[in-house]
Amino acid sequence: MSVAVHRISEVLDAVASNPQGTTASEVASKLNVGRQATVRLLDSMVLEGIAKKDELTRRYRLSLKAYEWGSRAVAPFLPPFYLRQELANLAREVRHPVFYCILDASDVVTLERTDALGDGSVTVPNSGRVARTHWSQSPWGKALVAFAPPEARERLLVQSKSAEQGHELTAELESIRRQGYAEHQTTADRMTMVAPILNGEGFTSGAIAIGINNYSPDLHDDFLRRLLSVATRASYDAGYSPVLAH
Repeated sequence: MSVAVHRISEVLDAVASNPQGTTASEVASKLNVGRQATVRLLDSMVLEGIAKKDELTRRYRLSLKAYEWGSRAVAPFLPPFYLRQELANLAREVRHPVFYCILDASDVVTLERTDALGDGSVTVPNSGRVARTHWSQSPWGKALVAFAPPEARERLLVQSKSAEQGHELTAELESIRRQGYAEHQTTADRMTMVAPILNGEGFTSGAIAIGINNYSPDLHDDFLRRLLSVATRASYDAGYSPVLAH
């Protein structure tokens, strides 16, 4: 990435980090760059319609043009309507949040969250920094990478921080492939279950996760059965066939 593009990316990220807006001084301090150069770049963004500036507070925030770009960028990766219905049904059945995730380079991105709401459900974008994490740091990412194409999986493993971590991750991914899902219990009452959605080649196109906030072992088998059932139907709808998959 060129220096100029990297700097613009950093500034956009800094401005986006605060929905209420941020000052040029705050951006300059955060990025450890000169304030005047930061002002020039921010004012140029305002002229291009990428950012808005409150003349009273001197705070900058991203404009709706950024929203339009983001909406266009994410559109090809959102779950189709039939899968949204499946996720809504699953959320109502388990009464816990259901997430839809994809792999983006070396990060797992959680695009949407669906929660039961009375007899219905509500689906919202899963925005914020929590929506993006390195694949090796979550069961979402491990499930996605475990069923990624071999060359992509190997590349991501090579990029691991150490040979020891690489060996541990390799073993964990193989275990996930054998059982067909990933799960991780962070505390006695918090559990995440993740199942991949496979395409016609047998590789991940996305993943479904249930975030259980008051977990008890007697829930495990029923929740896992429901999750795998939805993921299996979604995989077949995406063109997956055990016979044709590599």
